[in-house]
Amino acid sequence: VEITDNGIIVVDRNLIVQEYNPAADRMFNLEKRKAKGQPLDQLISAANFRRVWKTQKPCTCQKKERGLNLITRQTIYPMAKYGVVIGIFTDITTEENRRTEVFNMRQAALTRASRVISEQMRIAQEIAGLLGESTSETKATLLELIQIMQEQEGNDHDTQN
Repeated sequence: VEITDNGIIVVDRNLIVQEYNPAADRMFNLEKRKAKGQPLDQLISAANFRRVWKTQKPCTCQKKERGLNLITRQTIYPMAKYGVVIGIFTDITTEENRRTEVFNMRQAALTRASRVISEQMRIAQEIAGLLGESTSETKATLLELIQIMQEQEGNDHDTQN
């Protein structure tokens, strides 16, 4: 209990802190706040502890602690036989921050990809429009040339006869 990286807090049925280990002290700064004998909700959120005591069912959840740059995975067990609830806390702040960073990077990449696709579609439509105009002009010019050639051929044919 003393050497684990997981924080451990033990509260009684009234959610008064009875014990905590050095890891919990580091996570929540408990010694400085004279945690032993204090109501848990004056130190950290006590809602999950309260629910576990009422239901007598263990709970595992994730929690961002108010006022602390700390995200924990909490596993909370009732021990009715001893009249206590034990909370085991794992600091997952780094991995959650990394997960958020990856999510934000993915969102930014999707936004950039969407912007590039839109720009490419706009350019393709612009090129298609220009090609359409050019094709139309080419067709008109060629038809005019054909007509001139046919007229001249007709005139040449008439003069030979």
